[in-house]
Amino acid sequence: MSEKLGQKLARRNDAAQTEGAPDGDLELSSNAEVNAKIDTYIKEHPDYLTGYVQKLPRERLERIAVLRKVEKVEQAAERAEQRQRYRDASAPKLEKWLEQHPESAQRISQAVAKLPAERQADARISMIKSAIVREATGPRL
Repeated sequence: MSEKLGQKLARRNDAAQTEGAPDGDLELSSNAEVNAKIDTYIKEHPDYLTGYVQKLPRERLERIAVLRKVEKVEQAAERAEQRQRYRDASAPKLEKWLEQHPESAQRISQAVAKLPAERQADARISMIKSAIVREATGPRL
């Protein structure tokens, strides 16, 4: 994970060092890894680019690009919905365990209160799960 973060920061730094786009123009960034994958695919499948993509009308290409964006947004929404269903299903069970362990409940409540409101629900569930695992595995050596 830290490698991905390092790559992301390096890309940001590279983008910051490039000259800005003229006023009103969109500044495009490029990713060397992605470009290499694209180049490799084009070399392996030259007919795809020349026989298909280059013959598509601009409107069709634009619609394909928009469709990709719509699919990404829908996937993100679906993942968020899945996380919410998981939270809704697991929260009552975790809260029931917490009722039986008031010392953990107090500690978790204090820790959660320090967090921003939008992170409190997820953090609370995560902390309860961690407390259950700690109890199940016994004291640390």
